Amino acid sequence: MGPARKRVFLLITDAGGGHRGTAESLLAAVKAAGLPWDLRIVNAYKEILKDAEFGQRFFRISGEDVYNFTLKNDMTAWVPAMREASFYLIRRQFQRASAAARSFFRRERPDLVVSLMPLVNDVFVSALEGGAPLGLLMTDLVDTRPAMWLTPAICRRAAFVGVGCPEAAGQAREAGVAGALLECGLVIHPGYFDPAVRSLSRREARRRLGLEPGTPTLLLMMGGYGSSALKRFARRLESLPRRVQLVASCGRNEALREGMKALAPRLRNRLVPLGFCSPLNLVMRAADLVVTKPGPASLLEAMAMGLPAVLDDFHTMPQEIPNVADVERRGLGWVLKDRADLPRLVGRLLDDPGDLEAMRGRYSALGLKDASGPVLAAMAGALGARQERSREARDPAPA
Repeated sequence: MGPARKRVFLLITDAGGGHRGTAESLLAAVKAAGLPWDLRIVNAYKEILKDAEFGQRFFRISGEDVYNFTLKNDMTAWVPAMREASFYLIRRQFQRASAAARSFFRRERPDLVVSLMPLVNDVFVSALEGGAPLGLLMTDLVDTRPAMWLTPAICRRAAFVGVGCPEAAGQAREAGVAGALLECGLVIHPGYFDPAVRSLSRREARRRLGLEPGTPTLLLMMGGYGSSALKRFARRLESLPRRVQLVASCGRNEALREGMKALAPRLRNRLVPLGFCSPLNLVMRAADLVVTKPGPASLLEAMAMGLPAVLDDFHTMPQEIPNVADVERRGLGWVLKDRADLPRLVGRLLDDPGDLEAMRGRYSALGLKDASGPVLAAMAGALGARQERSREARDPAPA
């Protein structure tokens, strides 16, 4: 009989799609590595903190639902105010939330807990005191102030802290990180590093997707929950001097996908709306250019696939503002400050493919690697350290 399988909980929020996307990427990496772990993705607000969160307790609506409503309806100007309200409510509900989390972990008895979410990590620190090891894996490139991710409590307690760039590593050191600090980059799905997809020609990728092989192709995306902005983008791009095909990634927003399908017959350009389960790595390989909000996962996925990016900088959310600055500083994409300029910018890039090729060259020079390997190694180390402590507790050394 082999060793018992380890129970690993990945704590996420479904506010936006990035946290679940990273968790699912880790699931794929663990499966590919054949590790004897049972991973469980836990929506902390729905499964742990439901009775502690203010909105769910009193109004039967979660903060996640409000946040995703703003994303779907292109109302991101409200996000800074929502962020301030979240900090206030978490402080007010800290003891209740800690008690709820402590009860959950005692009942479920995980061997390792990894947080892939911001704002409430101090709650998990309190709840897991003396219990399972806790790791932190950031899904934003850097933290903002006040800290959503790298608080002193989580940095001192975490068995490991995984960050996406040197700036975040510096923030973790300033916060007093005591465990392993992993400058691993952001975890994206292993499929974005699949050589069989990365080596395809754009014409062949389009053929596999049922797209027109010779028509310039733009990917439009606004995160895992989509946004009504995609409709506006599609209408604006009708003014391009030449016909193109638009692939609109609507994510989990089925209403948006249906609306885009209804819009498609009225456009000169070809419009192909896609849902959440579409092979986005293949779509990125098929496209000449992506227009996207500056989410970190979307950026890294595009770079891994060699897909030049235009970033929509309209009411960018606080946690994504550093991504825009980084792209501008390093020349890793084009930033759209005014949406009215979208057709002009896209038209110029399609008319001068040399700029697109130069951008692909910059992405190739980055040498992006799959970040899941260092993270899995850190998780294995935390599990091993806990097993060793348990063995020492059972069989103390003789005096």
